[in-house]
Amino acid sequence: MRRALGIFETTGVSIAMMAPTAAMALNGALAASFAGAAVPLAFVLAFATIGCVAFAFVTFARVYASAASVGTFCARGLGAFAGRLSTWGLLLVYALFTAGSAAECGAFTSAALGYAGRSISWVFFAVLALVLCAIVGTRPARTSSRAMLAIESVSVLAIVVLAIAIVARGGATGNSISPFETSRDALGGLGLATVFALLSFAGFEGAATLGEESLAPTRTIPRALVTSVVVSGVLYVFVAYAQTIGFGTSAHGVATYAASSSPLADLALHFGGVRTAIAIAIGASISAFAATLGSATAAARLLYALARDARLPARLATVDAASGTPTFAFGSLIVASVFGCVAFDRAGLSGTAAFGACGTIGVLALVPIYGAVQVAALRLFGGRLRAYERAIPIIAIVSLVATFAANVFPIPAGIAAFYPAFVVAWFALGAVLLRA
Repeated sequence: MRRALGIFETTGVSIAMMAPTAAMALNGALAASFAGAAVPLAFVLAFATIGCVAFAFVTFARVYASAASVGTFCARGLGAFAGRLSTWGLLLVYALFTAGSAAECGAFTSAALGYAGRSISWVFFAVLALVLCAIVGTRPARTSSRAMLAIESVSVLAIVVLAIAIVARGGATGNSISPFETSRDALGGLGLATVFALLSFAGFEGAATLGEESLAPTRTIPRALVTSVVVSGVLYVFVAYAQTIGFGTSAHGVATYAASSSPLADLALHFGGVRTAIAIAIGASISAFAATLGSATAAARLLYALARDARLPARLATVDAASGTPTFAFGSLIVASVFGCVAFDRAGLSGTAAFGACGTIGVLALVPIYGAVQVAALRLFGGRLRAYERAIPIIAIVSLVATFAANVFPIPAGIAAFYPAFVVAWFALGAVLLRA
């Protein structure tokens, strides 16, 4: 593949995969279902966890650059099989994020039309987003990466303006530090909410998949990882606070927040009018499209790396001569995502519910991968790190274990009870396919 990406383009992939606009437009409401008014605290905890997790990624990225991303990191620290298996797991995560982000894009677009008095099913726009991704994503990576960052920047600016307006007016019940407080009885719900906060950061490591396409990757990629985590973390905490006080910290306000399928648009409708609500919903839709494109871009690189190094069809390891990108792998992921979105719609799920399902399974698969990278970093670099630096991956591991446990015990109700089993089955299948 061609080396043509600088700091701007590599950061664009990580930012696009996290999709700050889309994340802020929905994940806070999902977290409010469990954390109540303490949604900003959940984002603070997630920010701290991802900050510790990112330390190991940055440490590895300063030395190794590969399209396999965490696969290379884990292979260096834990062995070749662990590397292949972690790449396999991350492929599931990014594939789910591709389908889930497309569903989210469809949901936001449908909501924007709803504010304008029209009704069109979310799945139509989800499939349309995937078709557009197929067109843009098979062009040179430099073009698609710049498009991702430009799209996200415009959307984020609109949300920051709205959040400042809400805080300046004191929201529904006035400014308060109560959203950063919680009781001992509410710790379980806070742990569940942290998963949706972590979902907002998921994909920060996406820039690492561009290790074979970046200029000076051992310098560019670490900077992209740090920039994406710090900027998005500060943004998430501020906007989560603005949303919480915008709906109000009372029981009624929290219930309204948790029940909203598009909380930022609802707040925009209240504080800015119909046109502002439509603009925010469109911005969130565009952000979700960028997330779809970013996730598919990263997933294609992982599929390419697996096909090149393991037992997968050789066609997936081909690179298009004109664009310098793995177009067949990319196209395969887009087709799979289209089938996924249609299946969700046939099952009667809304775009928001489809995104929630894909995101939850993705995070459950992502947590052990993040944990494996921490262990690999300690094994490979532990002797060179200072005492406080060695403590950072350990803190990350403890936080990840606590987050995973909070979502497995007690066993969730309904279909969510099978999510952990699905993740285990995927890793087991990978262990069989990649054992040699």
